[in-house]
Amino acid sequence: AEVGDFYVKKGNEFYKQEKWDQAIEQYTLAIGINPGHMGARQNLGLAYQSKRDFTHAIEVFQAMKKDDPLFVPAYISLGLVYVQKGRYKDAEREYTDAVNMERDNLVAHLNLAAVLAKQGEFARASRAARRGLKISPSSPHLHLLLANINYSMQKYPAAALEYQKALKAEPQATVPRVNLAMALAQIGKFDQALTQMEIVRRLEANLPQIPLFLGKIHAMRYRKEQKGWKEAVAEFRKAARALPEDIEICKELGDILAENAQYTEARKWYHRVLESPRASVGDRDSIESKMRAWPKEAPRANVSSQL
Repeated sequence: AEVGDFYVKKGNEFYKQEKWDQAIEQYTLAIGINPGHMGARQNLGLAYQSKRDFTHAIEVFQAMKKDDPLFVPAYISLGLVYVQKGRYKDAEREYTDAVNMERDNLVAHLNLAAVLAKQGEFARASRAARRGLKISPSSPHLHLLLANINYSMQKYPAAALEYQKALKAEPQATVPRVNLAMALAQIGKFDQALTQMEIVRRLEANLPQIPLFLGKIHAMRYRKEQKGWKEAVAEFRKAARALPEDIEICKELGDILAENAQYTEARKWYHRVLESPRASVGDRDSIESKMRAWPKEAPRANVSSQL
């Protein structure tokens, strides 16, 4: 036992209840009687982070690093705060330091790979993830991350393989299975992709995004094999009913309808995007460009009046 543990335990109880201020008070009491209690200081920083008081969280973790430059959890925790603030380069530095101090620290490798991927540094992210897999070859989190990296690099067969490895470790997980379905569709294995989505439906029948992903698979099939158009439209319509505020679905519906010359209906879905406060300038520019490219006889509306 360490001096101050009584307050740390009380703080942990409040932390589990998400009572951040009470947790902070207890950890502060522990530190008051034992300034060197690294567990109390670590948990204090985490409580500030959970409260989204990033300024104080950063101060806590930086002070820990100064007092004990070899205390790796402080580097990892500081990196997580930087990620939440969008300071990816700073987070990369912290995770790199953590990896250099503890070569077998799986979390450090995972987080380093993830923050590199966030920066679009996919080749470096892939190498970092593979170094982590040497430590834990069956880690579902690292296989999933490496799969996502490969998908971002349009290495769809490699992505599918990594998703399968992630599922081998966690067969009930829906995220890698959905992603596997999308990777299979990207390489033209549409029946296998649909089979994976049926498994997802059995695992989590009420998942509202299922029709969206099914629609995307059918749409890819239509663009590659000229079949599956009706199925794509039907699934996207289901998705729109389930997630009426999702402008991505509206864009998908507009695209697939326009691709089959259903311009009047496509225009309706595009205008839902144009009228949405969630639409970005890029969304609006893209839709205007698509509508301008329609044949002259296609019905149009005054797009600018919809903004």
